[in-house]
Amino acid sequence: MRYVLFISLSLQFLWTTPAWASNSCRHVVASTPEQAAQLVNEVQKAINDPRIDHVYREIAPTWENYNTIQQLLLNAEKVKLNENEKIELLDSISDSRGQLALLKELTDKLNSMQNKKVVHLLYNQTSRFLDNNIAYFKLLQKVNKALGVEVFPVPDLQNLPKDSDLILEAEALIKKLEDEVDSKFENISLRKFKNVREFNKFAASESTHSAKLLKLSQKNLTVAMHRPESARFWIPI
Repeated sequence: MRYVLFISLSLQFLWTTPAWASNSCRHVVASTPEQAAQLVNEVQKAINDPRIDHVYREIAPTWENYNTIQQLLLNAEKVKLNENEKIELLDSISDSRGQLALLKELTDKLNSMQNKKVVHLLYNQTSRFLDNNIAYFKLLQKVNKALGVEVFPVPDLQNLPKDSDLILEAEALIKKLEDEVDSKFENISLRKFKNVREFNKFAASESTHSAKLLKLSQKNLTVAMHRPESARFWIPI
């Protein structure tokens, strides 16, 4: 009886596992008309969000900008649109063609500005803005890929300086600053303070200004990050 029960349970497990997996896959891949309609509404809302064109005008994206696109990406990855639904999506956002045209115009301007050369700089202000906020524009690329439709125009991110170029620029800048410091200020590292107490004593006796700064930093210095916890993933490190 025990072996019969074991065989029965084993057969039931082998039958239900594929069935459950199949049902689970259908749940993930397939989408209902209601889900597709909701996703279309969310796309329209993101396009018409007045905060989105601020980013295309070289204003750093806020955590609200990131949150809107991040939520849209999560929903787009859950709801897989078929070809007919993609066509319906393009038709539905045609009502927002004025906003889309504006974003496309601003994107073309970003591409044009980032190619302008600036003397003594590796790249200009527009390129620096794109580089500093590349995570946001890559999120837009992921949304387009998840939707299967190029909804959001994305600036050209291929021509931004490579990390090796940035490192060389940073090293040159540091060398320049070191030379200026050596020529204008005493290198206090040569004093080889034994501990923080010795350094504080030196700073307090160096000048009235340094003594005041030391006192302020010891009693009033507070380090804070004014970002909600859910939005800290995009803060550059």
